[in-house]
Amino acid sequence: MIKLTDIYWLGGLLEGEGYFTLHGGTKGDKCPVIGVAMTDEGPIIKAATILGAKVNRNRTSWVAQIYGAKAIGWMMTLYPFLHKRRRERITSIIKYWRGCAYLRAPKGYRFMATCHPDRVSVGFGSNNNRVCRSCYNKQWRKKNNLPKKVRIVTCHPDKPYYAFGLCKYCYDKKRYEKKQLLKKAG
Repeated sequence: MIKLTDIYWLGGLLEGEGYFTLHGGTKGDKCPVIGVAMTDEGPIIKAATILGAKVNRNRTSWVAQIYGAKAIGWMMTLYPFLHKRRRERITSIIKYWRGCAYLRAPKGYRFMATCHPDRVSVGFGSNNNRVCRSCYNKQWRKKNNLPKKVRIVTCHPDKPYYAFGLCKYCYDKKRYEKKQLLKKAG
């Protein structure tokens, strides 16, 4: 569990050294990003541990970034601890993110579902909106629910189908007869 003092520390670090931005192309598929870059490795490792990010090294600096829904969650958490200019930036990023229907997600980026905004999106639904796993599975089952074949029992039409067009009693009887024939022949 993350301590409140760590959240305060992270807010101060991001206020001074961090950035809040939208990353990506110009076709409406931009992704929210929180990042911090410094030449000192220690604070970056601590920030990455708190954020749940990976640490990368770019020549002389260390960088930690998070993307998508995870970044939005942290923006909302850190909002009260930041200055007015950062708050305005976060507000504009969240407005863009909420209003954008992402057409594609780069590998590793996660977005929130439009059906249940508190859940992570796993795919596109029937109306090309991002959907959570449970809604996606419901739509898939509904789409792929094909009618079952009607199987008719040839021996006793009033009994349920078992295998090879026979009821269970006749199937077991034929199987027993085959075993007896094999014993006699073998």
